[in-house]
Amino acid sequence: MQFGKTTITGVFSEQKSQTKSVTAQGGGTIQDFEITKINLPNIEFRVLCSTGTYIRSLVHDFGQALGVGAYMSGLRRTKIGTFNVEDAIQWEALEKEINALLEG
Repeated sequence: MQFGKTTITGVFSEQKSQTKSVTAQGGGTIQDFEITKINLPNIEFRVLCSTGTYIRSLVHDFGQALGVGAYMSGLRRTKIGTFNVEDAIQWEALEKEINALLEG
């Protein structure tokens, strides 16, 4: 299956896509793709991908393949390299630390 800059081969189901080989032009790869919620016309999904993968282009191309328009209403990056959102400091805690440093 060809989607713009990303080539996807594998089996798609309504809730889970198991892919055998996924390579995006520019070196990006998709290791995992999962549809997590369908509430038409909205579809939520999770993608585990490498640098160089264009998620906005992928969404656009899915819409084109389905014969409908598609756009992203949100994007949340939960991991990049060794940094994980679960390890992130909350803004309020960071603000407290900065204020303490400035005062002290």
